[in-house]
Amino acid sequence: MDTGKIEAMLDDGNFAGALAAVKKAGPADGADLALLRGEALRGLGLFAEARKAYGDAGRGAGRDRELRLQTLLGEG
Repeated sequence: MDTGKIEAMLDDGNFAGALAAVKKAGPADGADLALLRGEALRGLGLFAEARKAYGDAGRGAGRDRELRLQTLLGEG
């Protein structure tokens, strides 16, 4: 899945479209996709679900320090 397209949707405020694209990509695409799911959910005002997605991304980030930082900023 091209996460750049999802990021562009988020930048444009198309949170519902971004969330649909994340769901279409499925869970196999890992922590980056979980972070984008969190961003889309947060944009839709679904804060509890967004926080869970950020947690999923953080757990899946492994040693990727930048991704871990992004998830922590999202959870805050």
